[in-house]
Amino acid sequence: MSGRRVPMTVVAVLISLCAARAAGDEAPKPGAVVLVDAGRAASAIVADAAISPSEKFAVEELGRFIHEMSGARLTVHGADEDRPAVGSAILVGNRTVRALCPEVKLDALGDEGFVIRTVGNRLVIAGGEKRGTLYGVYTFLESLGCRWWYPGESTIPTMKTIRVEAVDRREVPRLECRDMLYGEIWSREGRLWAARNKVNGMGGDPAPETLGGHYFIAGSHGHNSIDLVEESVDEMTPEMWALVDGKRSKSEICQTNPEVIQATIRSLVKLYKAHPETKCLIDSHEDNRAYCRCPACAAIAEREGSPSGQWFHFINAVAEGLEKEVPGARIMSSAYGWTQTPPRTVKPRANVIVRFAPIASDWAHPLALASNEHNRKTKDDITFWGRAASKLFIWTYIGNRAHYLMPNPDLDAVVPNIKFYADHNATGIMEQGTHAGRATEFIALRMWIQAKALWNPDADGKALLGEFLDGYYGRAAPAVQKYIDVMHRYGREHDYQLKRVMRMNAPFLQPEIIAEAEEVLREADRLAAGDAALERRVRHAHMPVWYVLAKRGPLSPTWEATEKRVGKLDFARIAASLNQVAQDYRITAVADPERAEPFFQWLTDYGKLVAERGTVLPPELKAADLAACRLIQARQIDSGWLDREGWWVRDADASDGWALKVPTPRWLIQHHFSPHDEVAVGKRYKLLVRVKGGERAGDGNAFVCGTGGAGGIKVEVPAADLADGKFHVVEVGEFIAKEDLMMYIALTRPAAMKEVYLDCLWLKRVD
Repeated sequence: MSGRRVPMTVVAVLISLCAARAAGDEAPKPGAVVLVDAGRAASAIVADAAISPSEKFAVEELGRFIHEMSGARLTVHGADEDRPAVGSAILVGNRTVRALCPEVKLDALGDEGFVIRTVGNRLVIAGGEKRGTLYGVYTFLESLGCRWWYPGESTIPTMKTIRVEAVDRREVPRLECRDMLYGEIWSREGRLWAARNKVNGMGGDPAPETLGGHYFIAGSHGHNSIDLVEESVDEMTPEMWALVDGKRSKSEICQTNPEVIQATIRSLVKLYKAHPETKCLIDSHEDNRAYCRCPACAAIAEREGSPSGQWFHFINAVAEGLEKEVPGARIMSSAYGWTQTPPRTVKPRANVIVRFAPIASDWAHPLALASNEHNRKTKDDITFWGRAASKLFIWTYIGNRAHYLMPNPDLDAVVPNIKFYADHNATGIMEQGTHAGRATEFIALRMWIQAKALWNPDADGKALLGEFLDGYYGRAAPAVQKYIDVMHRYGREHDYQLKRVMRMNAPFLQPEIIAEAEEVLREADRLAAGDAALERRVRHAHMPVWYVLAKRGPLSPTWEATEKRVGKLDFARIAASLNQVAQDYRITAVADPERAEPFFQWLTDYGKLVAERGTVLPPELKAADLAACRLIQARQIDSGWLDREGWWVRDADASDGWALKVPTPRWLIQHHFSPHDEVAVGKRYKLLVRVKGGERAGDGNAFVCGTGGAGGIKVEVPAADLADGKFHVVEVGEFIAKEDLMMYIALTRPAAMKEVYLDCLWLKRVD
């Protein structure tokens, strides 16, 4: 889908190339190369027959987009053919340029560096045969105004005359690996978008040789310490497992056991020999805190001041043994969780790449500023590992894992953080986004600016944002920029921590902020009206605010504040708008990894009920009760990751036709009350839940419900009380509201009931 023309002033600043846009411009200056003149081909493409598959595809892409821009078709000639009859030529490919234009030096470009240069009446585009020439072609096309914003959405300008002024440009990327995890990447369209924006990791998916393949790491990419050992032994002995709380745990290996070290080496040697082309291999500890506490491991941890000491002592032993068998082999291993804090004296060997995961950072503020304790700790750790390791790899995070569609004001830090990583010896960056779904909040914007900053970590983040907004949202760009400013204002004024998992109690979701955001986005809707492509894009930008309004509902202070600002809200209309966005962009998940379909079905159902009844209430509550109560329907519960073991289901007996099913004995349902929308801090409330039981599994308690933390309340409900299969109201107790207050429901152990269904809950003011 084509969009708006990118202003040439922006292109000239960012690309430093110039192209005429219409016939009748001034005559070419010395050194200029005319490719198309008034819609007619004025040049030809010259390419050696032996160029690589990605270079051949680069030739195709160059011809395709020049034709789309100008209507002219450039012929393609071999390097051994006579000079084409047209006046100038574009020499494409490493071997082409070495043969026909040897004065252009192509050394030290690696796999991905390239040269764009005018030599007389020839334009040279060549680089590394793996991906360099392909990236050079895309960079040249960007200089003409082409933009690939999002898979399937691009801007390709109309240009009847294409003239390139004298240029001599050479680029080699600072980052060896540039990658991101989004649902969009894992498709043919997504891989093509990645190549066009010079993202070489492809989300770990294999890419065709026409796109230059991908940054290849063989084997598992994480949390594989146990697998590597088990692959090389018939059975692990007890001493090979970690000692945790005085018992051997099958959750992690013992890092000082000689058999563990040798088994790991054998597995890695086998994998390296099967895949000699791999950039490195991964040996990463499991995703838990079950590190070994045996005397040998504990002694290293104590000496080093951190259990990371025992882990990297282990990794160094493995790396040394691997290098003896496979010279030049490298291992990548994680500084994550219990290995994030550096050891005092243990340093990674030269063939060890440290993969640092800044999981506990604050994502609202740039790391380099170290403006709070979270970012100070992360900054210090990255600074250490960047100096200690021969190479550093960053596995970072972007997006809200608990609410894919909610506003996530982290754009002030995205580009500065990439620069910070690169400035601290990072050889590669993986941006783990909202990968369990697609079309999440500001997805096109996020993917594009990350791609540009990964290629050039010194890029100006504000300039990238402005370029994207102008090119993608056109005349609605100023309103979308204002919306971004509204949502980021709280973070710019307060040094809070934006986590990778944020709930609906986030401080930037205050009713007045959402009300202002809705007002601004309505202006964006108005500006986009009449242009189907812009309307579609602005609807997606509007989605996060609609999502918050729907989740909080018509009885919320957020709804009330928004109506005061913009007038009467219509839930059914909001539901229809969200469903339209879901259809337009094929939204597949609303959380990690909660499926989207039930949510959008509930939206439609609830909209109909609101239209029919006005207020949707359980039978135990009357409209007059609402003055002292805050009702929260099951679908509005702020649980995340429910599809792992629980889910929303249609239930005719529930007050709004939907219930939340709890099928396992865990703290599955968790709702964090918002001090801005649901409770007033310091006030006393009574908590009531409306639940019913499922199939009996024995005697005892069916479930436990309460609030966490000091001063929390708790009630255990016998299975016999829910034996009739009907909904019952359970009074949990009274509590005093705090800033961060969580309510939970879980089945008890042993399970006396196979599942429990939550219809809704409400809070009643006591004082």
